[in-house]
Amino acid sequence: MTLQDLPADHAGYDVVWATHALYALPPDELDAAAERFVAALAPGGLGLVAQATAASHYLAFYDAFRAGVREATPYTTAEQVRDALTRAGADVRDQRVTYTTGTSDRGIAEGFLQRCAFDDSVSLEEMEAAPVLGEYLASCRDASGSYTFSHEAALLWL
Repeated sequence: MTLQDLPADHAGYDVVWATHALYALPPDELDAAAERFVAALAPGGLGLVAQATAASHYLAFYDAFRAGVREATPYTTAEQVRDALTRAGADVRDQRVTYTTGTSDRGIAEGFLQRCAFDDSVSLEEMEAAPVLGEYLASCRDASGSYTFSHEAALLWL
């Protein structure tokens, strides 16, 4: 269920988690969703959010996609989620995980980037030719043409 649908009067879940699930949470709903997340935890319960940080490929790519291909609502960052959880009264611990993904196969790169954009109608060629996004994607390629994407995710523990 969405955080917005989480019953406001139910506190008692031993575990509440959101794993890469809050990107499209509207910014004006973030504080209310964080309050529901915190309130749903039983005393001594565990809350966990895994979310890409502002430095991650996912957010950098999507910002460039929005600027160069299609306008859309920006993704919510781990930093925004952490701050909202803190405002909701949670004691949040923030652990960072970094990793890279990459490929020299253009079909795999296209499919991956389409999933990052939540848009399978845009081709890799269109993305590479787009203003802003094309520059970002060029910065992710090495001399052989292979793509490498750098990721950073925050593991937020409550």
